[in-house]
Amino acid sequence: MKYSSEVMVMQQRNSTKSIVRCFLISVLLCLNLSTASAKDVTQEFSAEDIGTLETRDVIVNMKNLQFKGQIGYLTVPQVRSKQDGKNIKIAFLHIYTNNQSSLSTSSVPIFRFHGGPDNEAQLAEKLPFDFMQTVNFSKPSNAPIEITYDIEYLYYSRYLEFADLVLMDGRGMGLSAPRLTCPRAPEPVDLMQEQQETRRRLTKILKECRAHFEGMGVDFAGYNLLEVADDIEDLRKTLGFKKIALHGASFGTQTALAYLQRYDAFVTSALLVGIEGLDATYDLPSEIQTATDQAIKLANANPGVAAMMPKGDMKYAITKIYAELEKHPRKYRIHPENSPPIDINFNAHSARLMLVSNGLVQNRGDAPFARSAGTARIPPLVLAMYHKSYKGIAAIVEKNYDGFRDMVVLNAAANVIDCASGISPDRLARIRKDTENPDDVMLGALAYVGLQDRNPGPLCHNWGVADLGDDFRAPFKTDVPLLIVNGEFDGVTPMGNAERLHEMMPNSRLVIVENSGHYSTEIYHFDEEFHKVSADFLRTGQFPERLQNRVVLPPIKYDTLPWGVVMLFKLKLGNWLM
Repeated sequence: MKYSSEVMVMQQRNSTKSIVRCFLISVLLCLNLSTASAKDVTQEFSAEDIGTLETRDVIVNMKNLQFKGQIGYLTVPQVRSKQDGKNIKIAFLHIYTNNQSSLSTSSVPIFRFHGGPDNEAQLAEKLPFDFMQTVNFSKPSNAPIEITYDIEYLYYSRYLEFADLVLMDGRGMGLSAPRLTCPRAPEPVDLMQEQQETRRRLTKILKECRAHFEGMGVDFAGYNLLEVADDIEDLRKTLGFKKIALHGASFGTQTALAYLQRYDAFVTSALLVGIEGLDATYDLPSEIQTATDQAIKLANANPGVAAMMPKGDMKYAITKIYAELEKHPRKYRIHPENSPPIDINFNAHSARLMLVSNGLVQNRGDAPFARSAGTARIPPLVLAMYHKSYKGIAAIVEKNYDGFRDMVVLNAAANVIDCASGISPDRLARIRKDTENPDDVMLGALAYVGLQDRNPGPLCHNWGVADLGDDFRAPFKTDVPLLIVNGEFDGVTPMGNAERLHEMMPNSRLVIVENSGHYSTEIYHFDEEFHKVSADFLRTGQFPERLQNRVVLPPIKYDTLPWGVVMLFKLKLGNWLM
């Protein structure tokens, strides 16, 4: 299960009221939802021969560095088992190392796989969604296109010191064509309902989306990790590389494992950060709870956080919030500027939703490049809810609702790929055991949001796709060296996933990152030595002697409120503050 969300944060901090406003509550629980900045352009299926490359030379700017490369499409079958002539295009960016001025087939490039899965994939994180439509592949000029791509500059630039880097968008996502962005997405209010009502609303939207794309010739049988692994292999062969190294984060680790399962003979090494195994699409609630406990333990150890919390314990405060909202749920009618009036519900479910979407068990939230959400931002939110400042929270939601609505995008390919991965009987049995008493899990039903009546995929039947089966999910071994890295309070891809993969793979090392959650970029920002060690591993295919089993990042810098502001909340003036 993957949570992703965006939180819009107001920047002014010059008054008591604006201090509190900075901790804006996101109401977006993303079930493979992401953000978009451009209108989708749906393409008709092309009839190019399989394996055709369409490329254009580029100059890639990363901060103060420049690299040569190529951007383009690889044409592949929509469904390889069907000879129906329907093809799709996989978008990729191939950046050349500065140690060579042109394409090299002698070095070992690094193939980097994106997380999610979501609408942006990785190329659309920095390039407009319609970028490929602006490129003339049929008559390329001599002058390369200049682009800026520096979102993961921290480790991309180090990799490019010794290897080419290939970034590929998954089928149906990012700049790949067609991109399967559903014509309609949920409203934020749809995601704040009780679980059953949220599922009802999402089901209607998914059915509309399926009918829309099937009417255009999309065959969802082609959207699964076996096809994705074959896409990677086709790209490797077409670019002429004998061997490749892999780097995946989050869903990207599942992509890498799917490729390793079929094509490990062509892999020299794999760096996997935030592990999602082939049988880990649905996380174990007990392991999400372990991550939650660790995140709260870290928060309680901070004197500023402890001073804000009743009994100095954030877990106690959260438990009381849930109990209060179970007995006395709140409802407020908001009037967004460009939307009709909407009823916002505050109940135990929506409280859990706020904690998840604001990143309690996702990332630190205090790095310079961090998204607004993160565990560092949680304490003021807990304080506001504990002192029942829901009217103030609703006012902030009202002010920003239109922005929230415009950010929510639903990608069919992302949903279908997850659904096809399925769940094994053994893992389902463990989840059923975990959920015998949902009250034991602080995130409640959110800890198994992918399940309904403890069966997999309550929304998956809407797509009509087949499960890949237990052979796909079965444990497998490879001699390829795997460097496995996981954050200690990662509740998106919990530590148990990493530990099981390490036990399964004979030639692997596990690195546990303390004071870290899900986002791999945190590690590279805070620990320069690990940055160097992981790059050396990919360069040599061997574990460096200086590789440590634990990486300790600096303590998290939590958002805390001044003593006077905390007192105003205690005096029930929180609604005015917000």
